[in-house]
Amino acid sequence: MKNTDVEHKLQKLIDKIVKSDKHVKNAVLAVSTGDGEFNWSSAAGMADPEENRIMTVDTPVFIASITKMFTATVVMLLFEKNKLKLDAPMSDYLPSSMINRIHVYAGKDYTDQVLVRHLLSHTSGIPDYYTKAPENKKSFFEILISEPDRIWTVEDTVAFARDNLKPEFAPGERASYADTNFQLLGFIIESVTGQSLHDVYKELIFKPLGMKHTYLYTRSKPIDSNIEKPAHFFFKNTDLTNIKAFESSWADGGILSTVDDCLVFIKAFNTGTIFSNEDTGHLMRDWKKLQKGMYYGFGTMHFVPPELFFLLFSYPNITGHFGSIGSFLFYCEKLDIYIAGTMNQGKSASRPFRVVLKVINLIRKFEKEKK
Repeated sequence: MKNTDVEHKLQKLIDKIVKSDKHVKNAVLAVSTGDGEFNWSSAAGMADPEENRIMTVDTPVFIASITKMFTATVVMLLFEKNKLKLDAPMSDYLPSSMINRIHVYAGKDYTDQVLVRHLLSHTSGIPDYYTKAPENKKSFFEILISEPDRIWTVEDTVAFARDNLKPEFAPGERASYADTNFQLLGFIIESVTGQSLHDVYKELIFKPLGMKHTYLYTRSKPIDSNIEKPAHFFFKNTDLTNIKAFESSWADGGILSTVDDCLVFIKAFNTGTIFSNEDTGHLMRDWKKLQKGMYYGFGTMHFVPPELFFLLFSYPNITGHFGSIGSFLFYCEKLDIYIAGTMNQGKSASRPFRVVLKVINLIRKFEKEKK
């Protein structure tokens, strides 16, 4: 699929993302077909508006919750190596001082019944430290906006959920998205490997896949040290890049990467080449319903657009992940295309989804015109 017309339309799309919204300071987008015949990427805007630093496709970006795909992949690789069990309770791997009474629901303590697979699929019932607020108090996100110099550790994020928030349901009863699940998975990874999480990412994913521009925020450096500074990211007009609390972004959302590296990862993830057992990828696609049209496997989102809105009846399913600051990484099986990018703006949860659908529509129209 080589066509200057579709490339031109993709460029217009990313340019419009920045030009049409004063809150979007920069954006990057990459599209690639599964057969490798079409590979396109471009960037727009300023990576750092204050320094007048131009955004490029090689500028590292905070991928936010796309990190969960990496964390889940590591867990499954350790599962393949018999380092952990999916049906083992998290209490087998985590200290009681961390998780004691973290899941008391309807008067019953379910903490020892939360399994590794519950954490992976957001079916634990443990509350989300990031967005949920204690009664008559601020959420973690509201605190970090109002107190930008306050320092939080990863342990603090778990403690915030444990000590201030109420579980939503008994383990395995249903699914509800919670960053706390993946912070706990990060600690499980460190427990069973005896290594720091960033070293495990590097050893099991970054190095084997040749991802030289991917690393964990404040904890590691990319394999290629000759790399640009990261792009800044925002919530409306607030620059979140240097807010101290984001140093606690970790197994739930702390990875920085480039769109090219992200495409390398999702292709290996989707085709299963990153795993030694072909059944591993299938295990990760045990979809649980988060809401109408939106499902969750192990660290992976699956969208069925017609279920979300009837006018999307003709749009194909997509699998991957979004991040809260406008990041996206998806595969569309029907068109065999991979889409990666970000807008580095967290004010609208639906905007990245609309961008992905626009890319799909462009490619779909092009394929139709060829026939």
